[in-house]
Amino acid sequence: MADVILSHAISLSFCFFALFIFFEISSASNVSYDSRSLIIDGQRKLLFSASIHYPRSVPAMWPGLVKTAKEGGVMRLRPMFFGMDMNFLLGITALGQYDLVKFVRIVREAGLYLILRIGPFVAAEWNFGGIPVWLHYVPGTVFRTDSEPFKVENEYGDIERVYGEGGKPYAMWAASMALSQNIGVPWIMCQQYDAPDPVINTCNSFYCDQFKPNSPNKPKIWTENWPGWFRTFGSKVPQRTPEDIALQLLVFSKRVYHGGTNFGRTSGGPFITTSYDYDAPIDEYGIPRFPKWGHLRQLHEAIKLCEHTLLHGEPASLSLGPAQESFLLALGFACISCQPLRKLAEPLAVIPLVGKAHCAHGSVVPCFTCKFIIMQADIYTDNSGTCAAFIANMDEENDKIIHFRNASYHVPAWSVSILPDCKNVAFNTAKTLEAVIGMWRFNFGEMIFFKPRSLEYYKTLMQIPINSDKNNYDRRAQKKLTPCFPGFVISIDISSDTRNVDMLVHDVAVGFQTSIVEMVPKDLRSSSHAGSKGLQWDVFVEKAGIWGGADFSANGLVDHINSTKDTTDYLCLLVNENEGFLSKGSQPILVVSSKGHALHAFVNQKVQASGSGNSSKPTFDFKCPIALKAGRNEISLLSMTVGLQNGGPFYEWVGAGINSVKIEGFNNGTIDLNSSSWIYKIGLEGEHLKIYQANGLNNVKWQSTADPPNNQPLTWYKAIVDPPTGDEPIGLDMADMGKGLAWLNGEAIGRYWPRKSSMDDECAKPCNYRGKLSISFINFMPNKCMTGCGEPTQRWYHIPRSWFKPSGNVLVVFEEKGGDPNKIKFSKRRITSVCGFISEDYPPVDLKSWQRSAKTKTTLNLECPKNTRISTIKFASFGTPTGKCGSYQEGPCHDPNSSSVVEKICLNKRSCKVELSKNLKKDLCPGSMKKLAVEALCR
Repeated sequence: MADVILSHAISLSFCFFALFIFFEISSASNVSYDSRSLIIDGQRKLLFSASIHYPRSVPAMWPGLVKTAKEGGVMRLRPMFFGMDMNFLLGITALGQYDLVKFVRIVREAGLYLILRIGPFVAAEWNFGGIPVWLHYVPGTVFRTDSEPFKVENEYGDIERVYGEGGKPYAMWAASMALSQNIGVPWIMCQQYDAPDPVINTCNSFYCDQFKPNSPNKPKIWTENWPGWFRTFGSKVPQRTPEDIALQLLVFSKRVYHGGTNFGRTSGGPFITTSYDYDAPIDEYGIPRFPKWGHLRQLHEAIKLCEHTLLHGEPASLSLGPAQESFLLALGFACISCQPLRKLAEPLAVIPLVGKAHCAHGSVVPCFTCKFIIMQADIYTDNSGTCAAFIANMDEENDKIIHFRNASYHVPAWSVSILPDCKNVAFNTAKTLEAVIGMWRFNFGEMIFFKPRSLEYYKTLMQIPINSDKNNYDRRAQKKLTPCFPGFVISIDISSDTRNVDMLVHDVAVGFQTSIVEMVPKDLRSSSHAGSKGLQWDVFVEKAGIWGGADFSANGLVDHINSTKDTTDYLCLLVNENEGFLSKGSQPILVVSSKGHALHAFVNQKVQASGSGNSSKPTFDFKCPIALKAGRNEISLLSMTVGLQNGGPFYEWVGAGINSVKIEGFNNGTIDLNSSSWIYKIGLEGEHLKIYQANGLNNVKWQSTADPPNNQPLTWYKAIVDPPTGDEPIGLDMADMGKGLAWLNGEAIGRYWPRKSSMDDECAKPCNYRGKLSISFINFMPNKCMTGCGEPTQRWYHIPRSWFKPSGNVLVVFEEKGGDPNKIKFSKRRITSVCGFISEDYPPVDLKSWQRSAKTKTTLNLECPKNTRISTIKFASFGTPTGKCGSYQEGPCHDPNSSSVVEKICLNKRSCKVELSKNLKKDLCPGSMKKLAVEALCR
């Protein structure tokens, strides 16, 4: 039955690609829904979903990825049907990593549910959004509107209005066509706010707590919760903390559980990296990312304890904060007015001037942040009297002691505690293994930062003056207020309990081990020259300019994508120009403008300089001095794309390539070459001859050498190598190369470009994930927690182990700019250390059996990867240790026997458990909350 359903789903893909199909591929016979949940065989189900983009990994990885997802508490997987799958069905590409049927069978064998997200248009940072580029050139085809040849879609609601009269009929046609198939399972349209019944509209965002379905009869489903963000060449690396994800993930779905790799030329953007790691719970190489993976697993387990009560009980909300009152804050062009939502007293608190910000219109005005504090309990009870509660402290700065049902609970700032029985805490989204960095006290009226509770798509910064008396609101201050972004309404809850607050600033860890993952370098080892001391390279140099005959010529400059149809990244342009008389003492300047994405300039076969745009601005202008000889000069420009646009309105019409070429510095003025006769060549000679594949290796004359040339552009390098020993995942270290493409045994590793991000202070600050508003964005956005300043955005490039042969592996690299091939290395991705950090008050709960008793002890757990053991206890301290994994430090309170105790329990074992109450001093530092921090090396 499952195969029949799957076959039917694929057959639909050619005529309709707009929605999700939900189906169960093991034993269910009926899937429906009501306002509370999906219903499978008559039973409501609370399902944790995760997305694994199967073409971004390889079939050999799929069983491990599915197994790790299931062990993490995932109950259904949500693959996308990518455009390259369509190419396979048409016989254009081989099966390999596009074998959807094989992936679905692996999911079925694991006993998981599945949601099929039908493509080929998926956006998803995939080249051209998943649509084969050739479809754009089918006559009469217009993407993403009511166009007969094009009936494909994804996340259409946000841009539907841009397409005018063709938008809504297109979306409604998609829904109607899907429903007419009568396949027996619900259909889902993500980000489609007007999805007609019975199609379910869903939410895609970092935060979906304010989302509501467009019908009271539909369940609330979060189809994409972004655990991180993608990278672009030359940018810093975005991250998202497990605490923030857990807070927002108390229900619904995760988007990317394993991101994977954009092998070959599949990355979109433009400028999206070959790595699609996404800071996901399972990293690009298939390794669980601790503590994120473990923290979310514990969250899943805690919520499952509440499943029956959540799905069948009646909900109620209880405000827990003292003097809690709600206010409506309305922003206008000239002033900000604070008015009570009800007829209450004046607003309780406003905040002093704290800085300035750039407004959208370009002027600089005082900028404000608003404070909100809310403590709330959401309680669910069913007919049997079973109770589950979720206690929230949405204060972004201060931990709270919350009193609930005659008990007191410590709830960290910006977190939620789960009480499956309304008594005992099973989990807290940030619970609190604090490594205290510092403490200070502030008083009401001093400078403090707070942020609005939510606005999904717009940023608003503001500032409100105050005097020290919270009951005396200074109305005159309103005259000073100028909102940066007017016209929005923010709902703010303000607590009066803000005087003399002791504030802990801590590096929060979570109740699961953390690990240090390193790329361990290994030199390339030759397997083709036994007895040779060094690696032997074969070298082939491309001609700078037109190789062979021209593909076409034109009087003027043409669009890059229209010319190549994305069959290659490369388009060469050549023009011949006679030297004119130069201005006295001057050197000619080549001036180029490009729509994107990059170029290398050559004059008379010699490289002059390179230029490129970036993800924020693909277009760029380029100037460089050039050396001309007397008489005829050959100017050739190698234009390059770095992934095509993958979404947005009318994205298929976004062009690329050079659109202006001039030479300055002549006596007669600037020479304009825009209308000159240009000769064009599509692609490289090595590409055309497929010298990276086994059947094309001998199509050129390679030059063998043990000392390959450095910093030479347009050069192909080939080496025969052995695989690294062991079974760890492998990355290709390209830190000392320039830009280009790489293959192993004919498999396309992808684009490499160790382009460095800017060096600034954005990465120096500890990540404060709390609150939806960063300096630039209302909700969590990728620039909130950045790493990697001044470093290559991507240094290592994943090579799946299954691509290696026991020996005789052919590594081929094409280098555009110039690099040092002698410094290319393989690197093993290895967990080298595991850490644990736990406090005495961490909930001593067995989440699987929900047993909390004297027999359940607060325990620190450590586990090394398979085939390794705990070889060394690098750090151990019971008391008040501080820091984070890799940089723990002893605090004022420290048990000197900590290391010996942990060593006795853990050394030479793959895993161990250290009970705090059993193994360590109970009478140490009376009155303080003690913690145990351990770092262990795995070998």
